[in-house]
Amino acid sequence: MIINGMTHHTNECIVSVNILNDGLIANLPGDAVVEVPAVVSGLGIHGLAGGALPRGIAALCKQQIDIQHLVVDAGVFGDDQLVVQALLTDPNIPSAKAALQIYEELMQINKPYLPQFPN
Repeated sequence: MIINGMTHHTNECIVSVNILNDGLIANLPGDAVVEVPAVVSGLGIHGLAGGALPRGIAALCKQQIDIQHLVVDAGVFGDDQLVVQALLTDPNIPSAKAALQIYEELMQINKPYLPQFPN
C-alpha cells in the first residue's frame, strides 16, 4: 500500500504506520516514533494527528520512549551501563537480579554483533 500510494499518487489511507511523532500525538516527544493512521501519496507519508493521549497512557508511552533512547545510546556509544539502566527501568523486568541475568545472556548471545561493547 505504501509503495503503491507513493508511486501512483493514490492517496492510500493506511490504518497504522510507524513514523516520527513530530506533534501527531500532542503529549509525546516530537522525536519519538509513533504508530498512527496516515495518508500516503506521491508527496510521501503524512500521519494524521490524534491529539493527546490520556495522561496515564502517555506516561506509559513516555517511559518506554525513554528506555528506547537508553538502548539506542547504549548501542551507539558501546556503553554497557546504559544497557543495564534500560533493563533496570523497564517495568517488564521483574527485579534487578533478572535485569543483570538478561544483560549477561543478551550480551553473550549477541557478542559477534556488538563490537562496540567492551569485553
